[in-house]
Amino acid sequence: MPSKAQHVHPLLLPTAAFLAGQSFYNIYPLPYLPFLLAGLILLLPVIIMAGIKSKFLPVLLSLALFCLAAGWLGMYRDQALPENHISFLADHRYHATELIITEAAQPNEYGWQALAQTISLDGKPASGGIELRGGKQTTPPAPGMQVRAKLRLRPIVNWANPQSPDWIKLRALENVYATANLGVKANLEITADHSTEPRYVLEGIRARWASLLASAEAGDARGLIRALTLGQRAESSSEIKNNFAALGIAHLLSISGLHLTLVWGFCYACLRFLLKRSCWLMLRYNLPRLAATLAFCPVFIYAFLGGASLPTLRALIMTACMVFALWINRSYQAMGGLSLAALSICLFWPESLFTLSFQLSFSAMGAIIMVALPLANYLQRRRGLPRPLAYIIGFLSFTLAIEVFIWPLTVQNFHQVPWLSLLANSIFIPLVGSILLPLSLLAGFAGLLWAWAGEALLQLAMYLSTAIIWLVNFLAALPFAVSYIAGPGTGSVVIFYLAFLLLFFLRGSKRVFLFSALMLLSLSLWLWPSQPQLAQNRLEAWALDVGQGQAVLAKLPEGQLMMIDCGAAGTLDPGQRIVAPFLWQ
Repeated sequence: MPSKAQHVHPLLLPTAAFLAGQSFYNIYPLPYLPFLLAGLILLLPVIIMAGIKSKFLPVLLSLALFCLAAGWLGMYRDQALPENHISFLADHRYHATELIITEAAQPNEYGWQALAQTISLDGKPASGGIELRGGKQTTPPAPGMQVRAKLRLRPIVNWANPQSPDWIKLRALENVYATANLGVKANLEITADHSTEPRYVLEGIRARWASLLASAEAGDARGLIRALTLGQRAESSSEIKNNFAALGIAHLLSISGLHLTLVWGFCYACLRFLLKRSCWLMLRYNLPRLAATLAFCPVFIYAFLGGASLPTLRALIMTACMVFALWINRSYQAMGGLSLAALSICLFWPESLFTLSFQLSFSAMGAIIMVALPLANYLQRRRGLPRPLAYIIGFLSFTLAIEVFIWPLTVQNFHQVPWLSLLANSIFIPLVGSILLPLSLLAGFAGLLWAWAGEALLQLAMYLSTAIIWLVNFLAALPFAVSYIAGPGTGSVVIFYLAFLLLFFLRGSKRVFLFSALMLLSLSLWLWPSQPQLAQNRLEAWALDVGQGQAVLAKLPEGQLMMIDCGAAGTLDPGQRIVAPFLWQ
């Protein structure tokens, strides 16, 4: 078991204080200016006594960062959008809109969708991002194209239900404040071409990559390859997304830290093997350092080709820290890289902390550092076990530790228990991560240079992807694959993670007692029966917002509950995603 000195990285406490400050302000949104002033006042003695060893300095620094983080989030949220912003101008009416395409289009179940930045509206300057949607009969404009069209602008709206996701805030993180359909009657006109500007060159490469994928047969198999290489999930059907989630492998449908780590490891192994063929290089350079640095280049390109999501940025920062540690001849501590990634992301994108993507990504990485790696290393060092069996047990333990660690978040948000998760991850992580992903990336890079070679490799990837999709559908269709339950409350989840943190940082016999007591408390809070306080001897009803159609929950005078309809069918299952969570909560 690693020592305590290896566990507690100097960046861990400041990062925890910064995240706690943002969390506090999110719960108690007080005036932010006093927080900023208090943080600056507390930071002043820390700067003055920077060279003096004192046990009070870490405490002062943590308090300063707590206050600064709360003030920073408050100042970020207090920034008012300009009056000509598209979020104020989208009114379900048609407008002569001029905009520039900022992202390569991706296919969806109805046609395609792309992101654009507004330039003007009815001849007046405007700003803000729009998600353009088009049918299969229309051709999406290329990234960097400045276009003019007559569009009906629809604002982003939230579901009018308790505990529903804040779609306005979530889409704002993607710079999307309105949507519009680009039909054949939009009279699309290209007014300028900015595709040669540096900020659109990468999107142009993504568009060329997407055109190579267009040569393959449309469907979920191609959608899986598109998600792995370009980070675009819109082509994957709702059924396959639900099946991946039912097996606990939904993370394979997006470019996550796992994919980035696998790409770096694959490139590092290949480059080190090739570099060792040269005696001249072996005598003059540190080959592990050189291979690690060169392997970071394709990983950097892959991260931004895939859209640079939060999990991808987290993995990219940690990989950069590891390469930097090699260059300065220092041992790499993953907890330090994780802390720096969390601090950087929450500093530049303060709202990221409250997204499920951030929470799942950092929780999974925390499980790897605190539980999975020590457990896997311990099992592999056990004497008497054959090495292949030790590696298999280590991998299964590694996967199980991660699943258990992120389980409260997944159940709380998705209300399902994937019983085949351990089996599915053991099967599909090697298939997708070690075979399909490298093959798909090789097909994409080869297609940029030689179309025929790219199409040939893409066809091989399609065969494997088709087999993976079939196997996913088969396993998800098993009657015992998944169970739907009410998830734990926020208090139960917080206590669960607090128990693991105490187990990780504390020493002595008391930590096991505290861990057991907190886990028992977390389980009790979750399973404790609670009944809504409903008025007696009268009829009560709740009308739920399900988009189209209606869903009414009625409480009869005798106390029975009756559900009347569940909304219209479509890409969103209102019964699973809206009605059932409302009943559970």
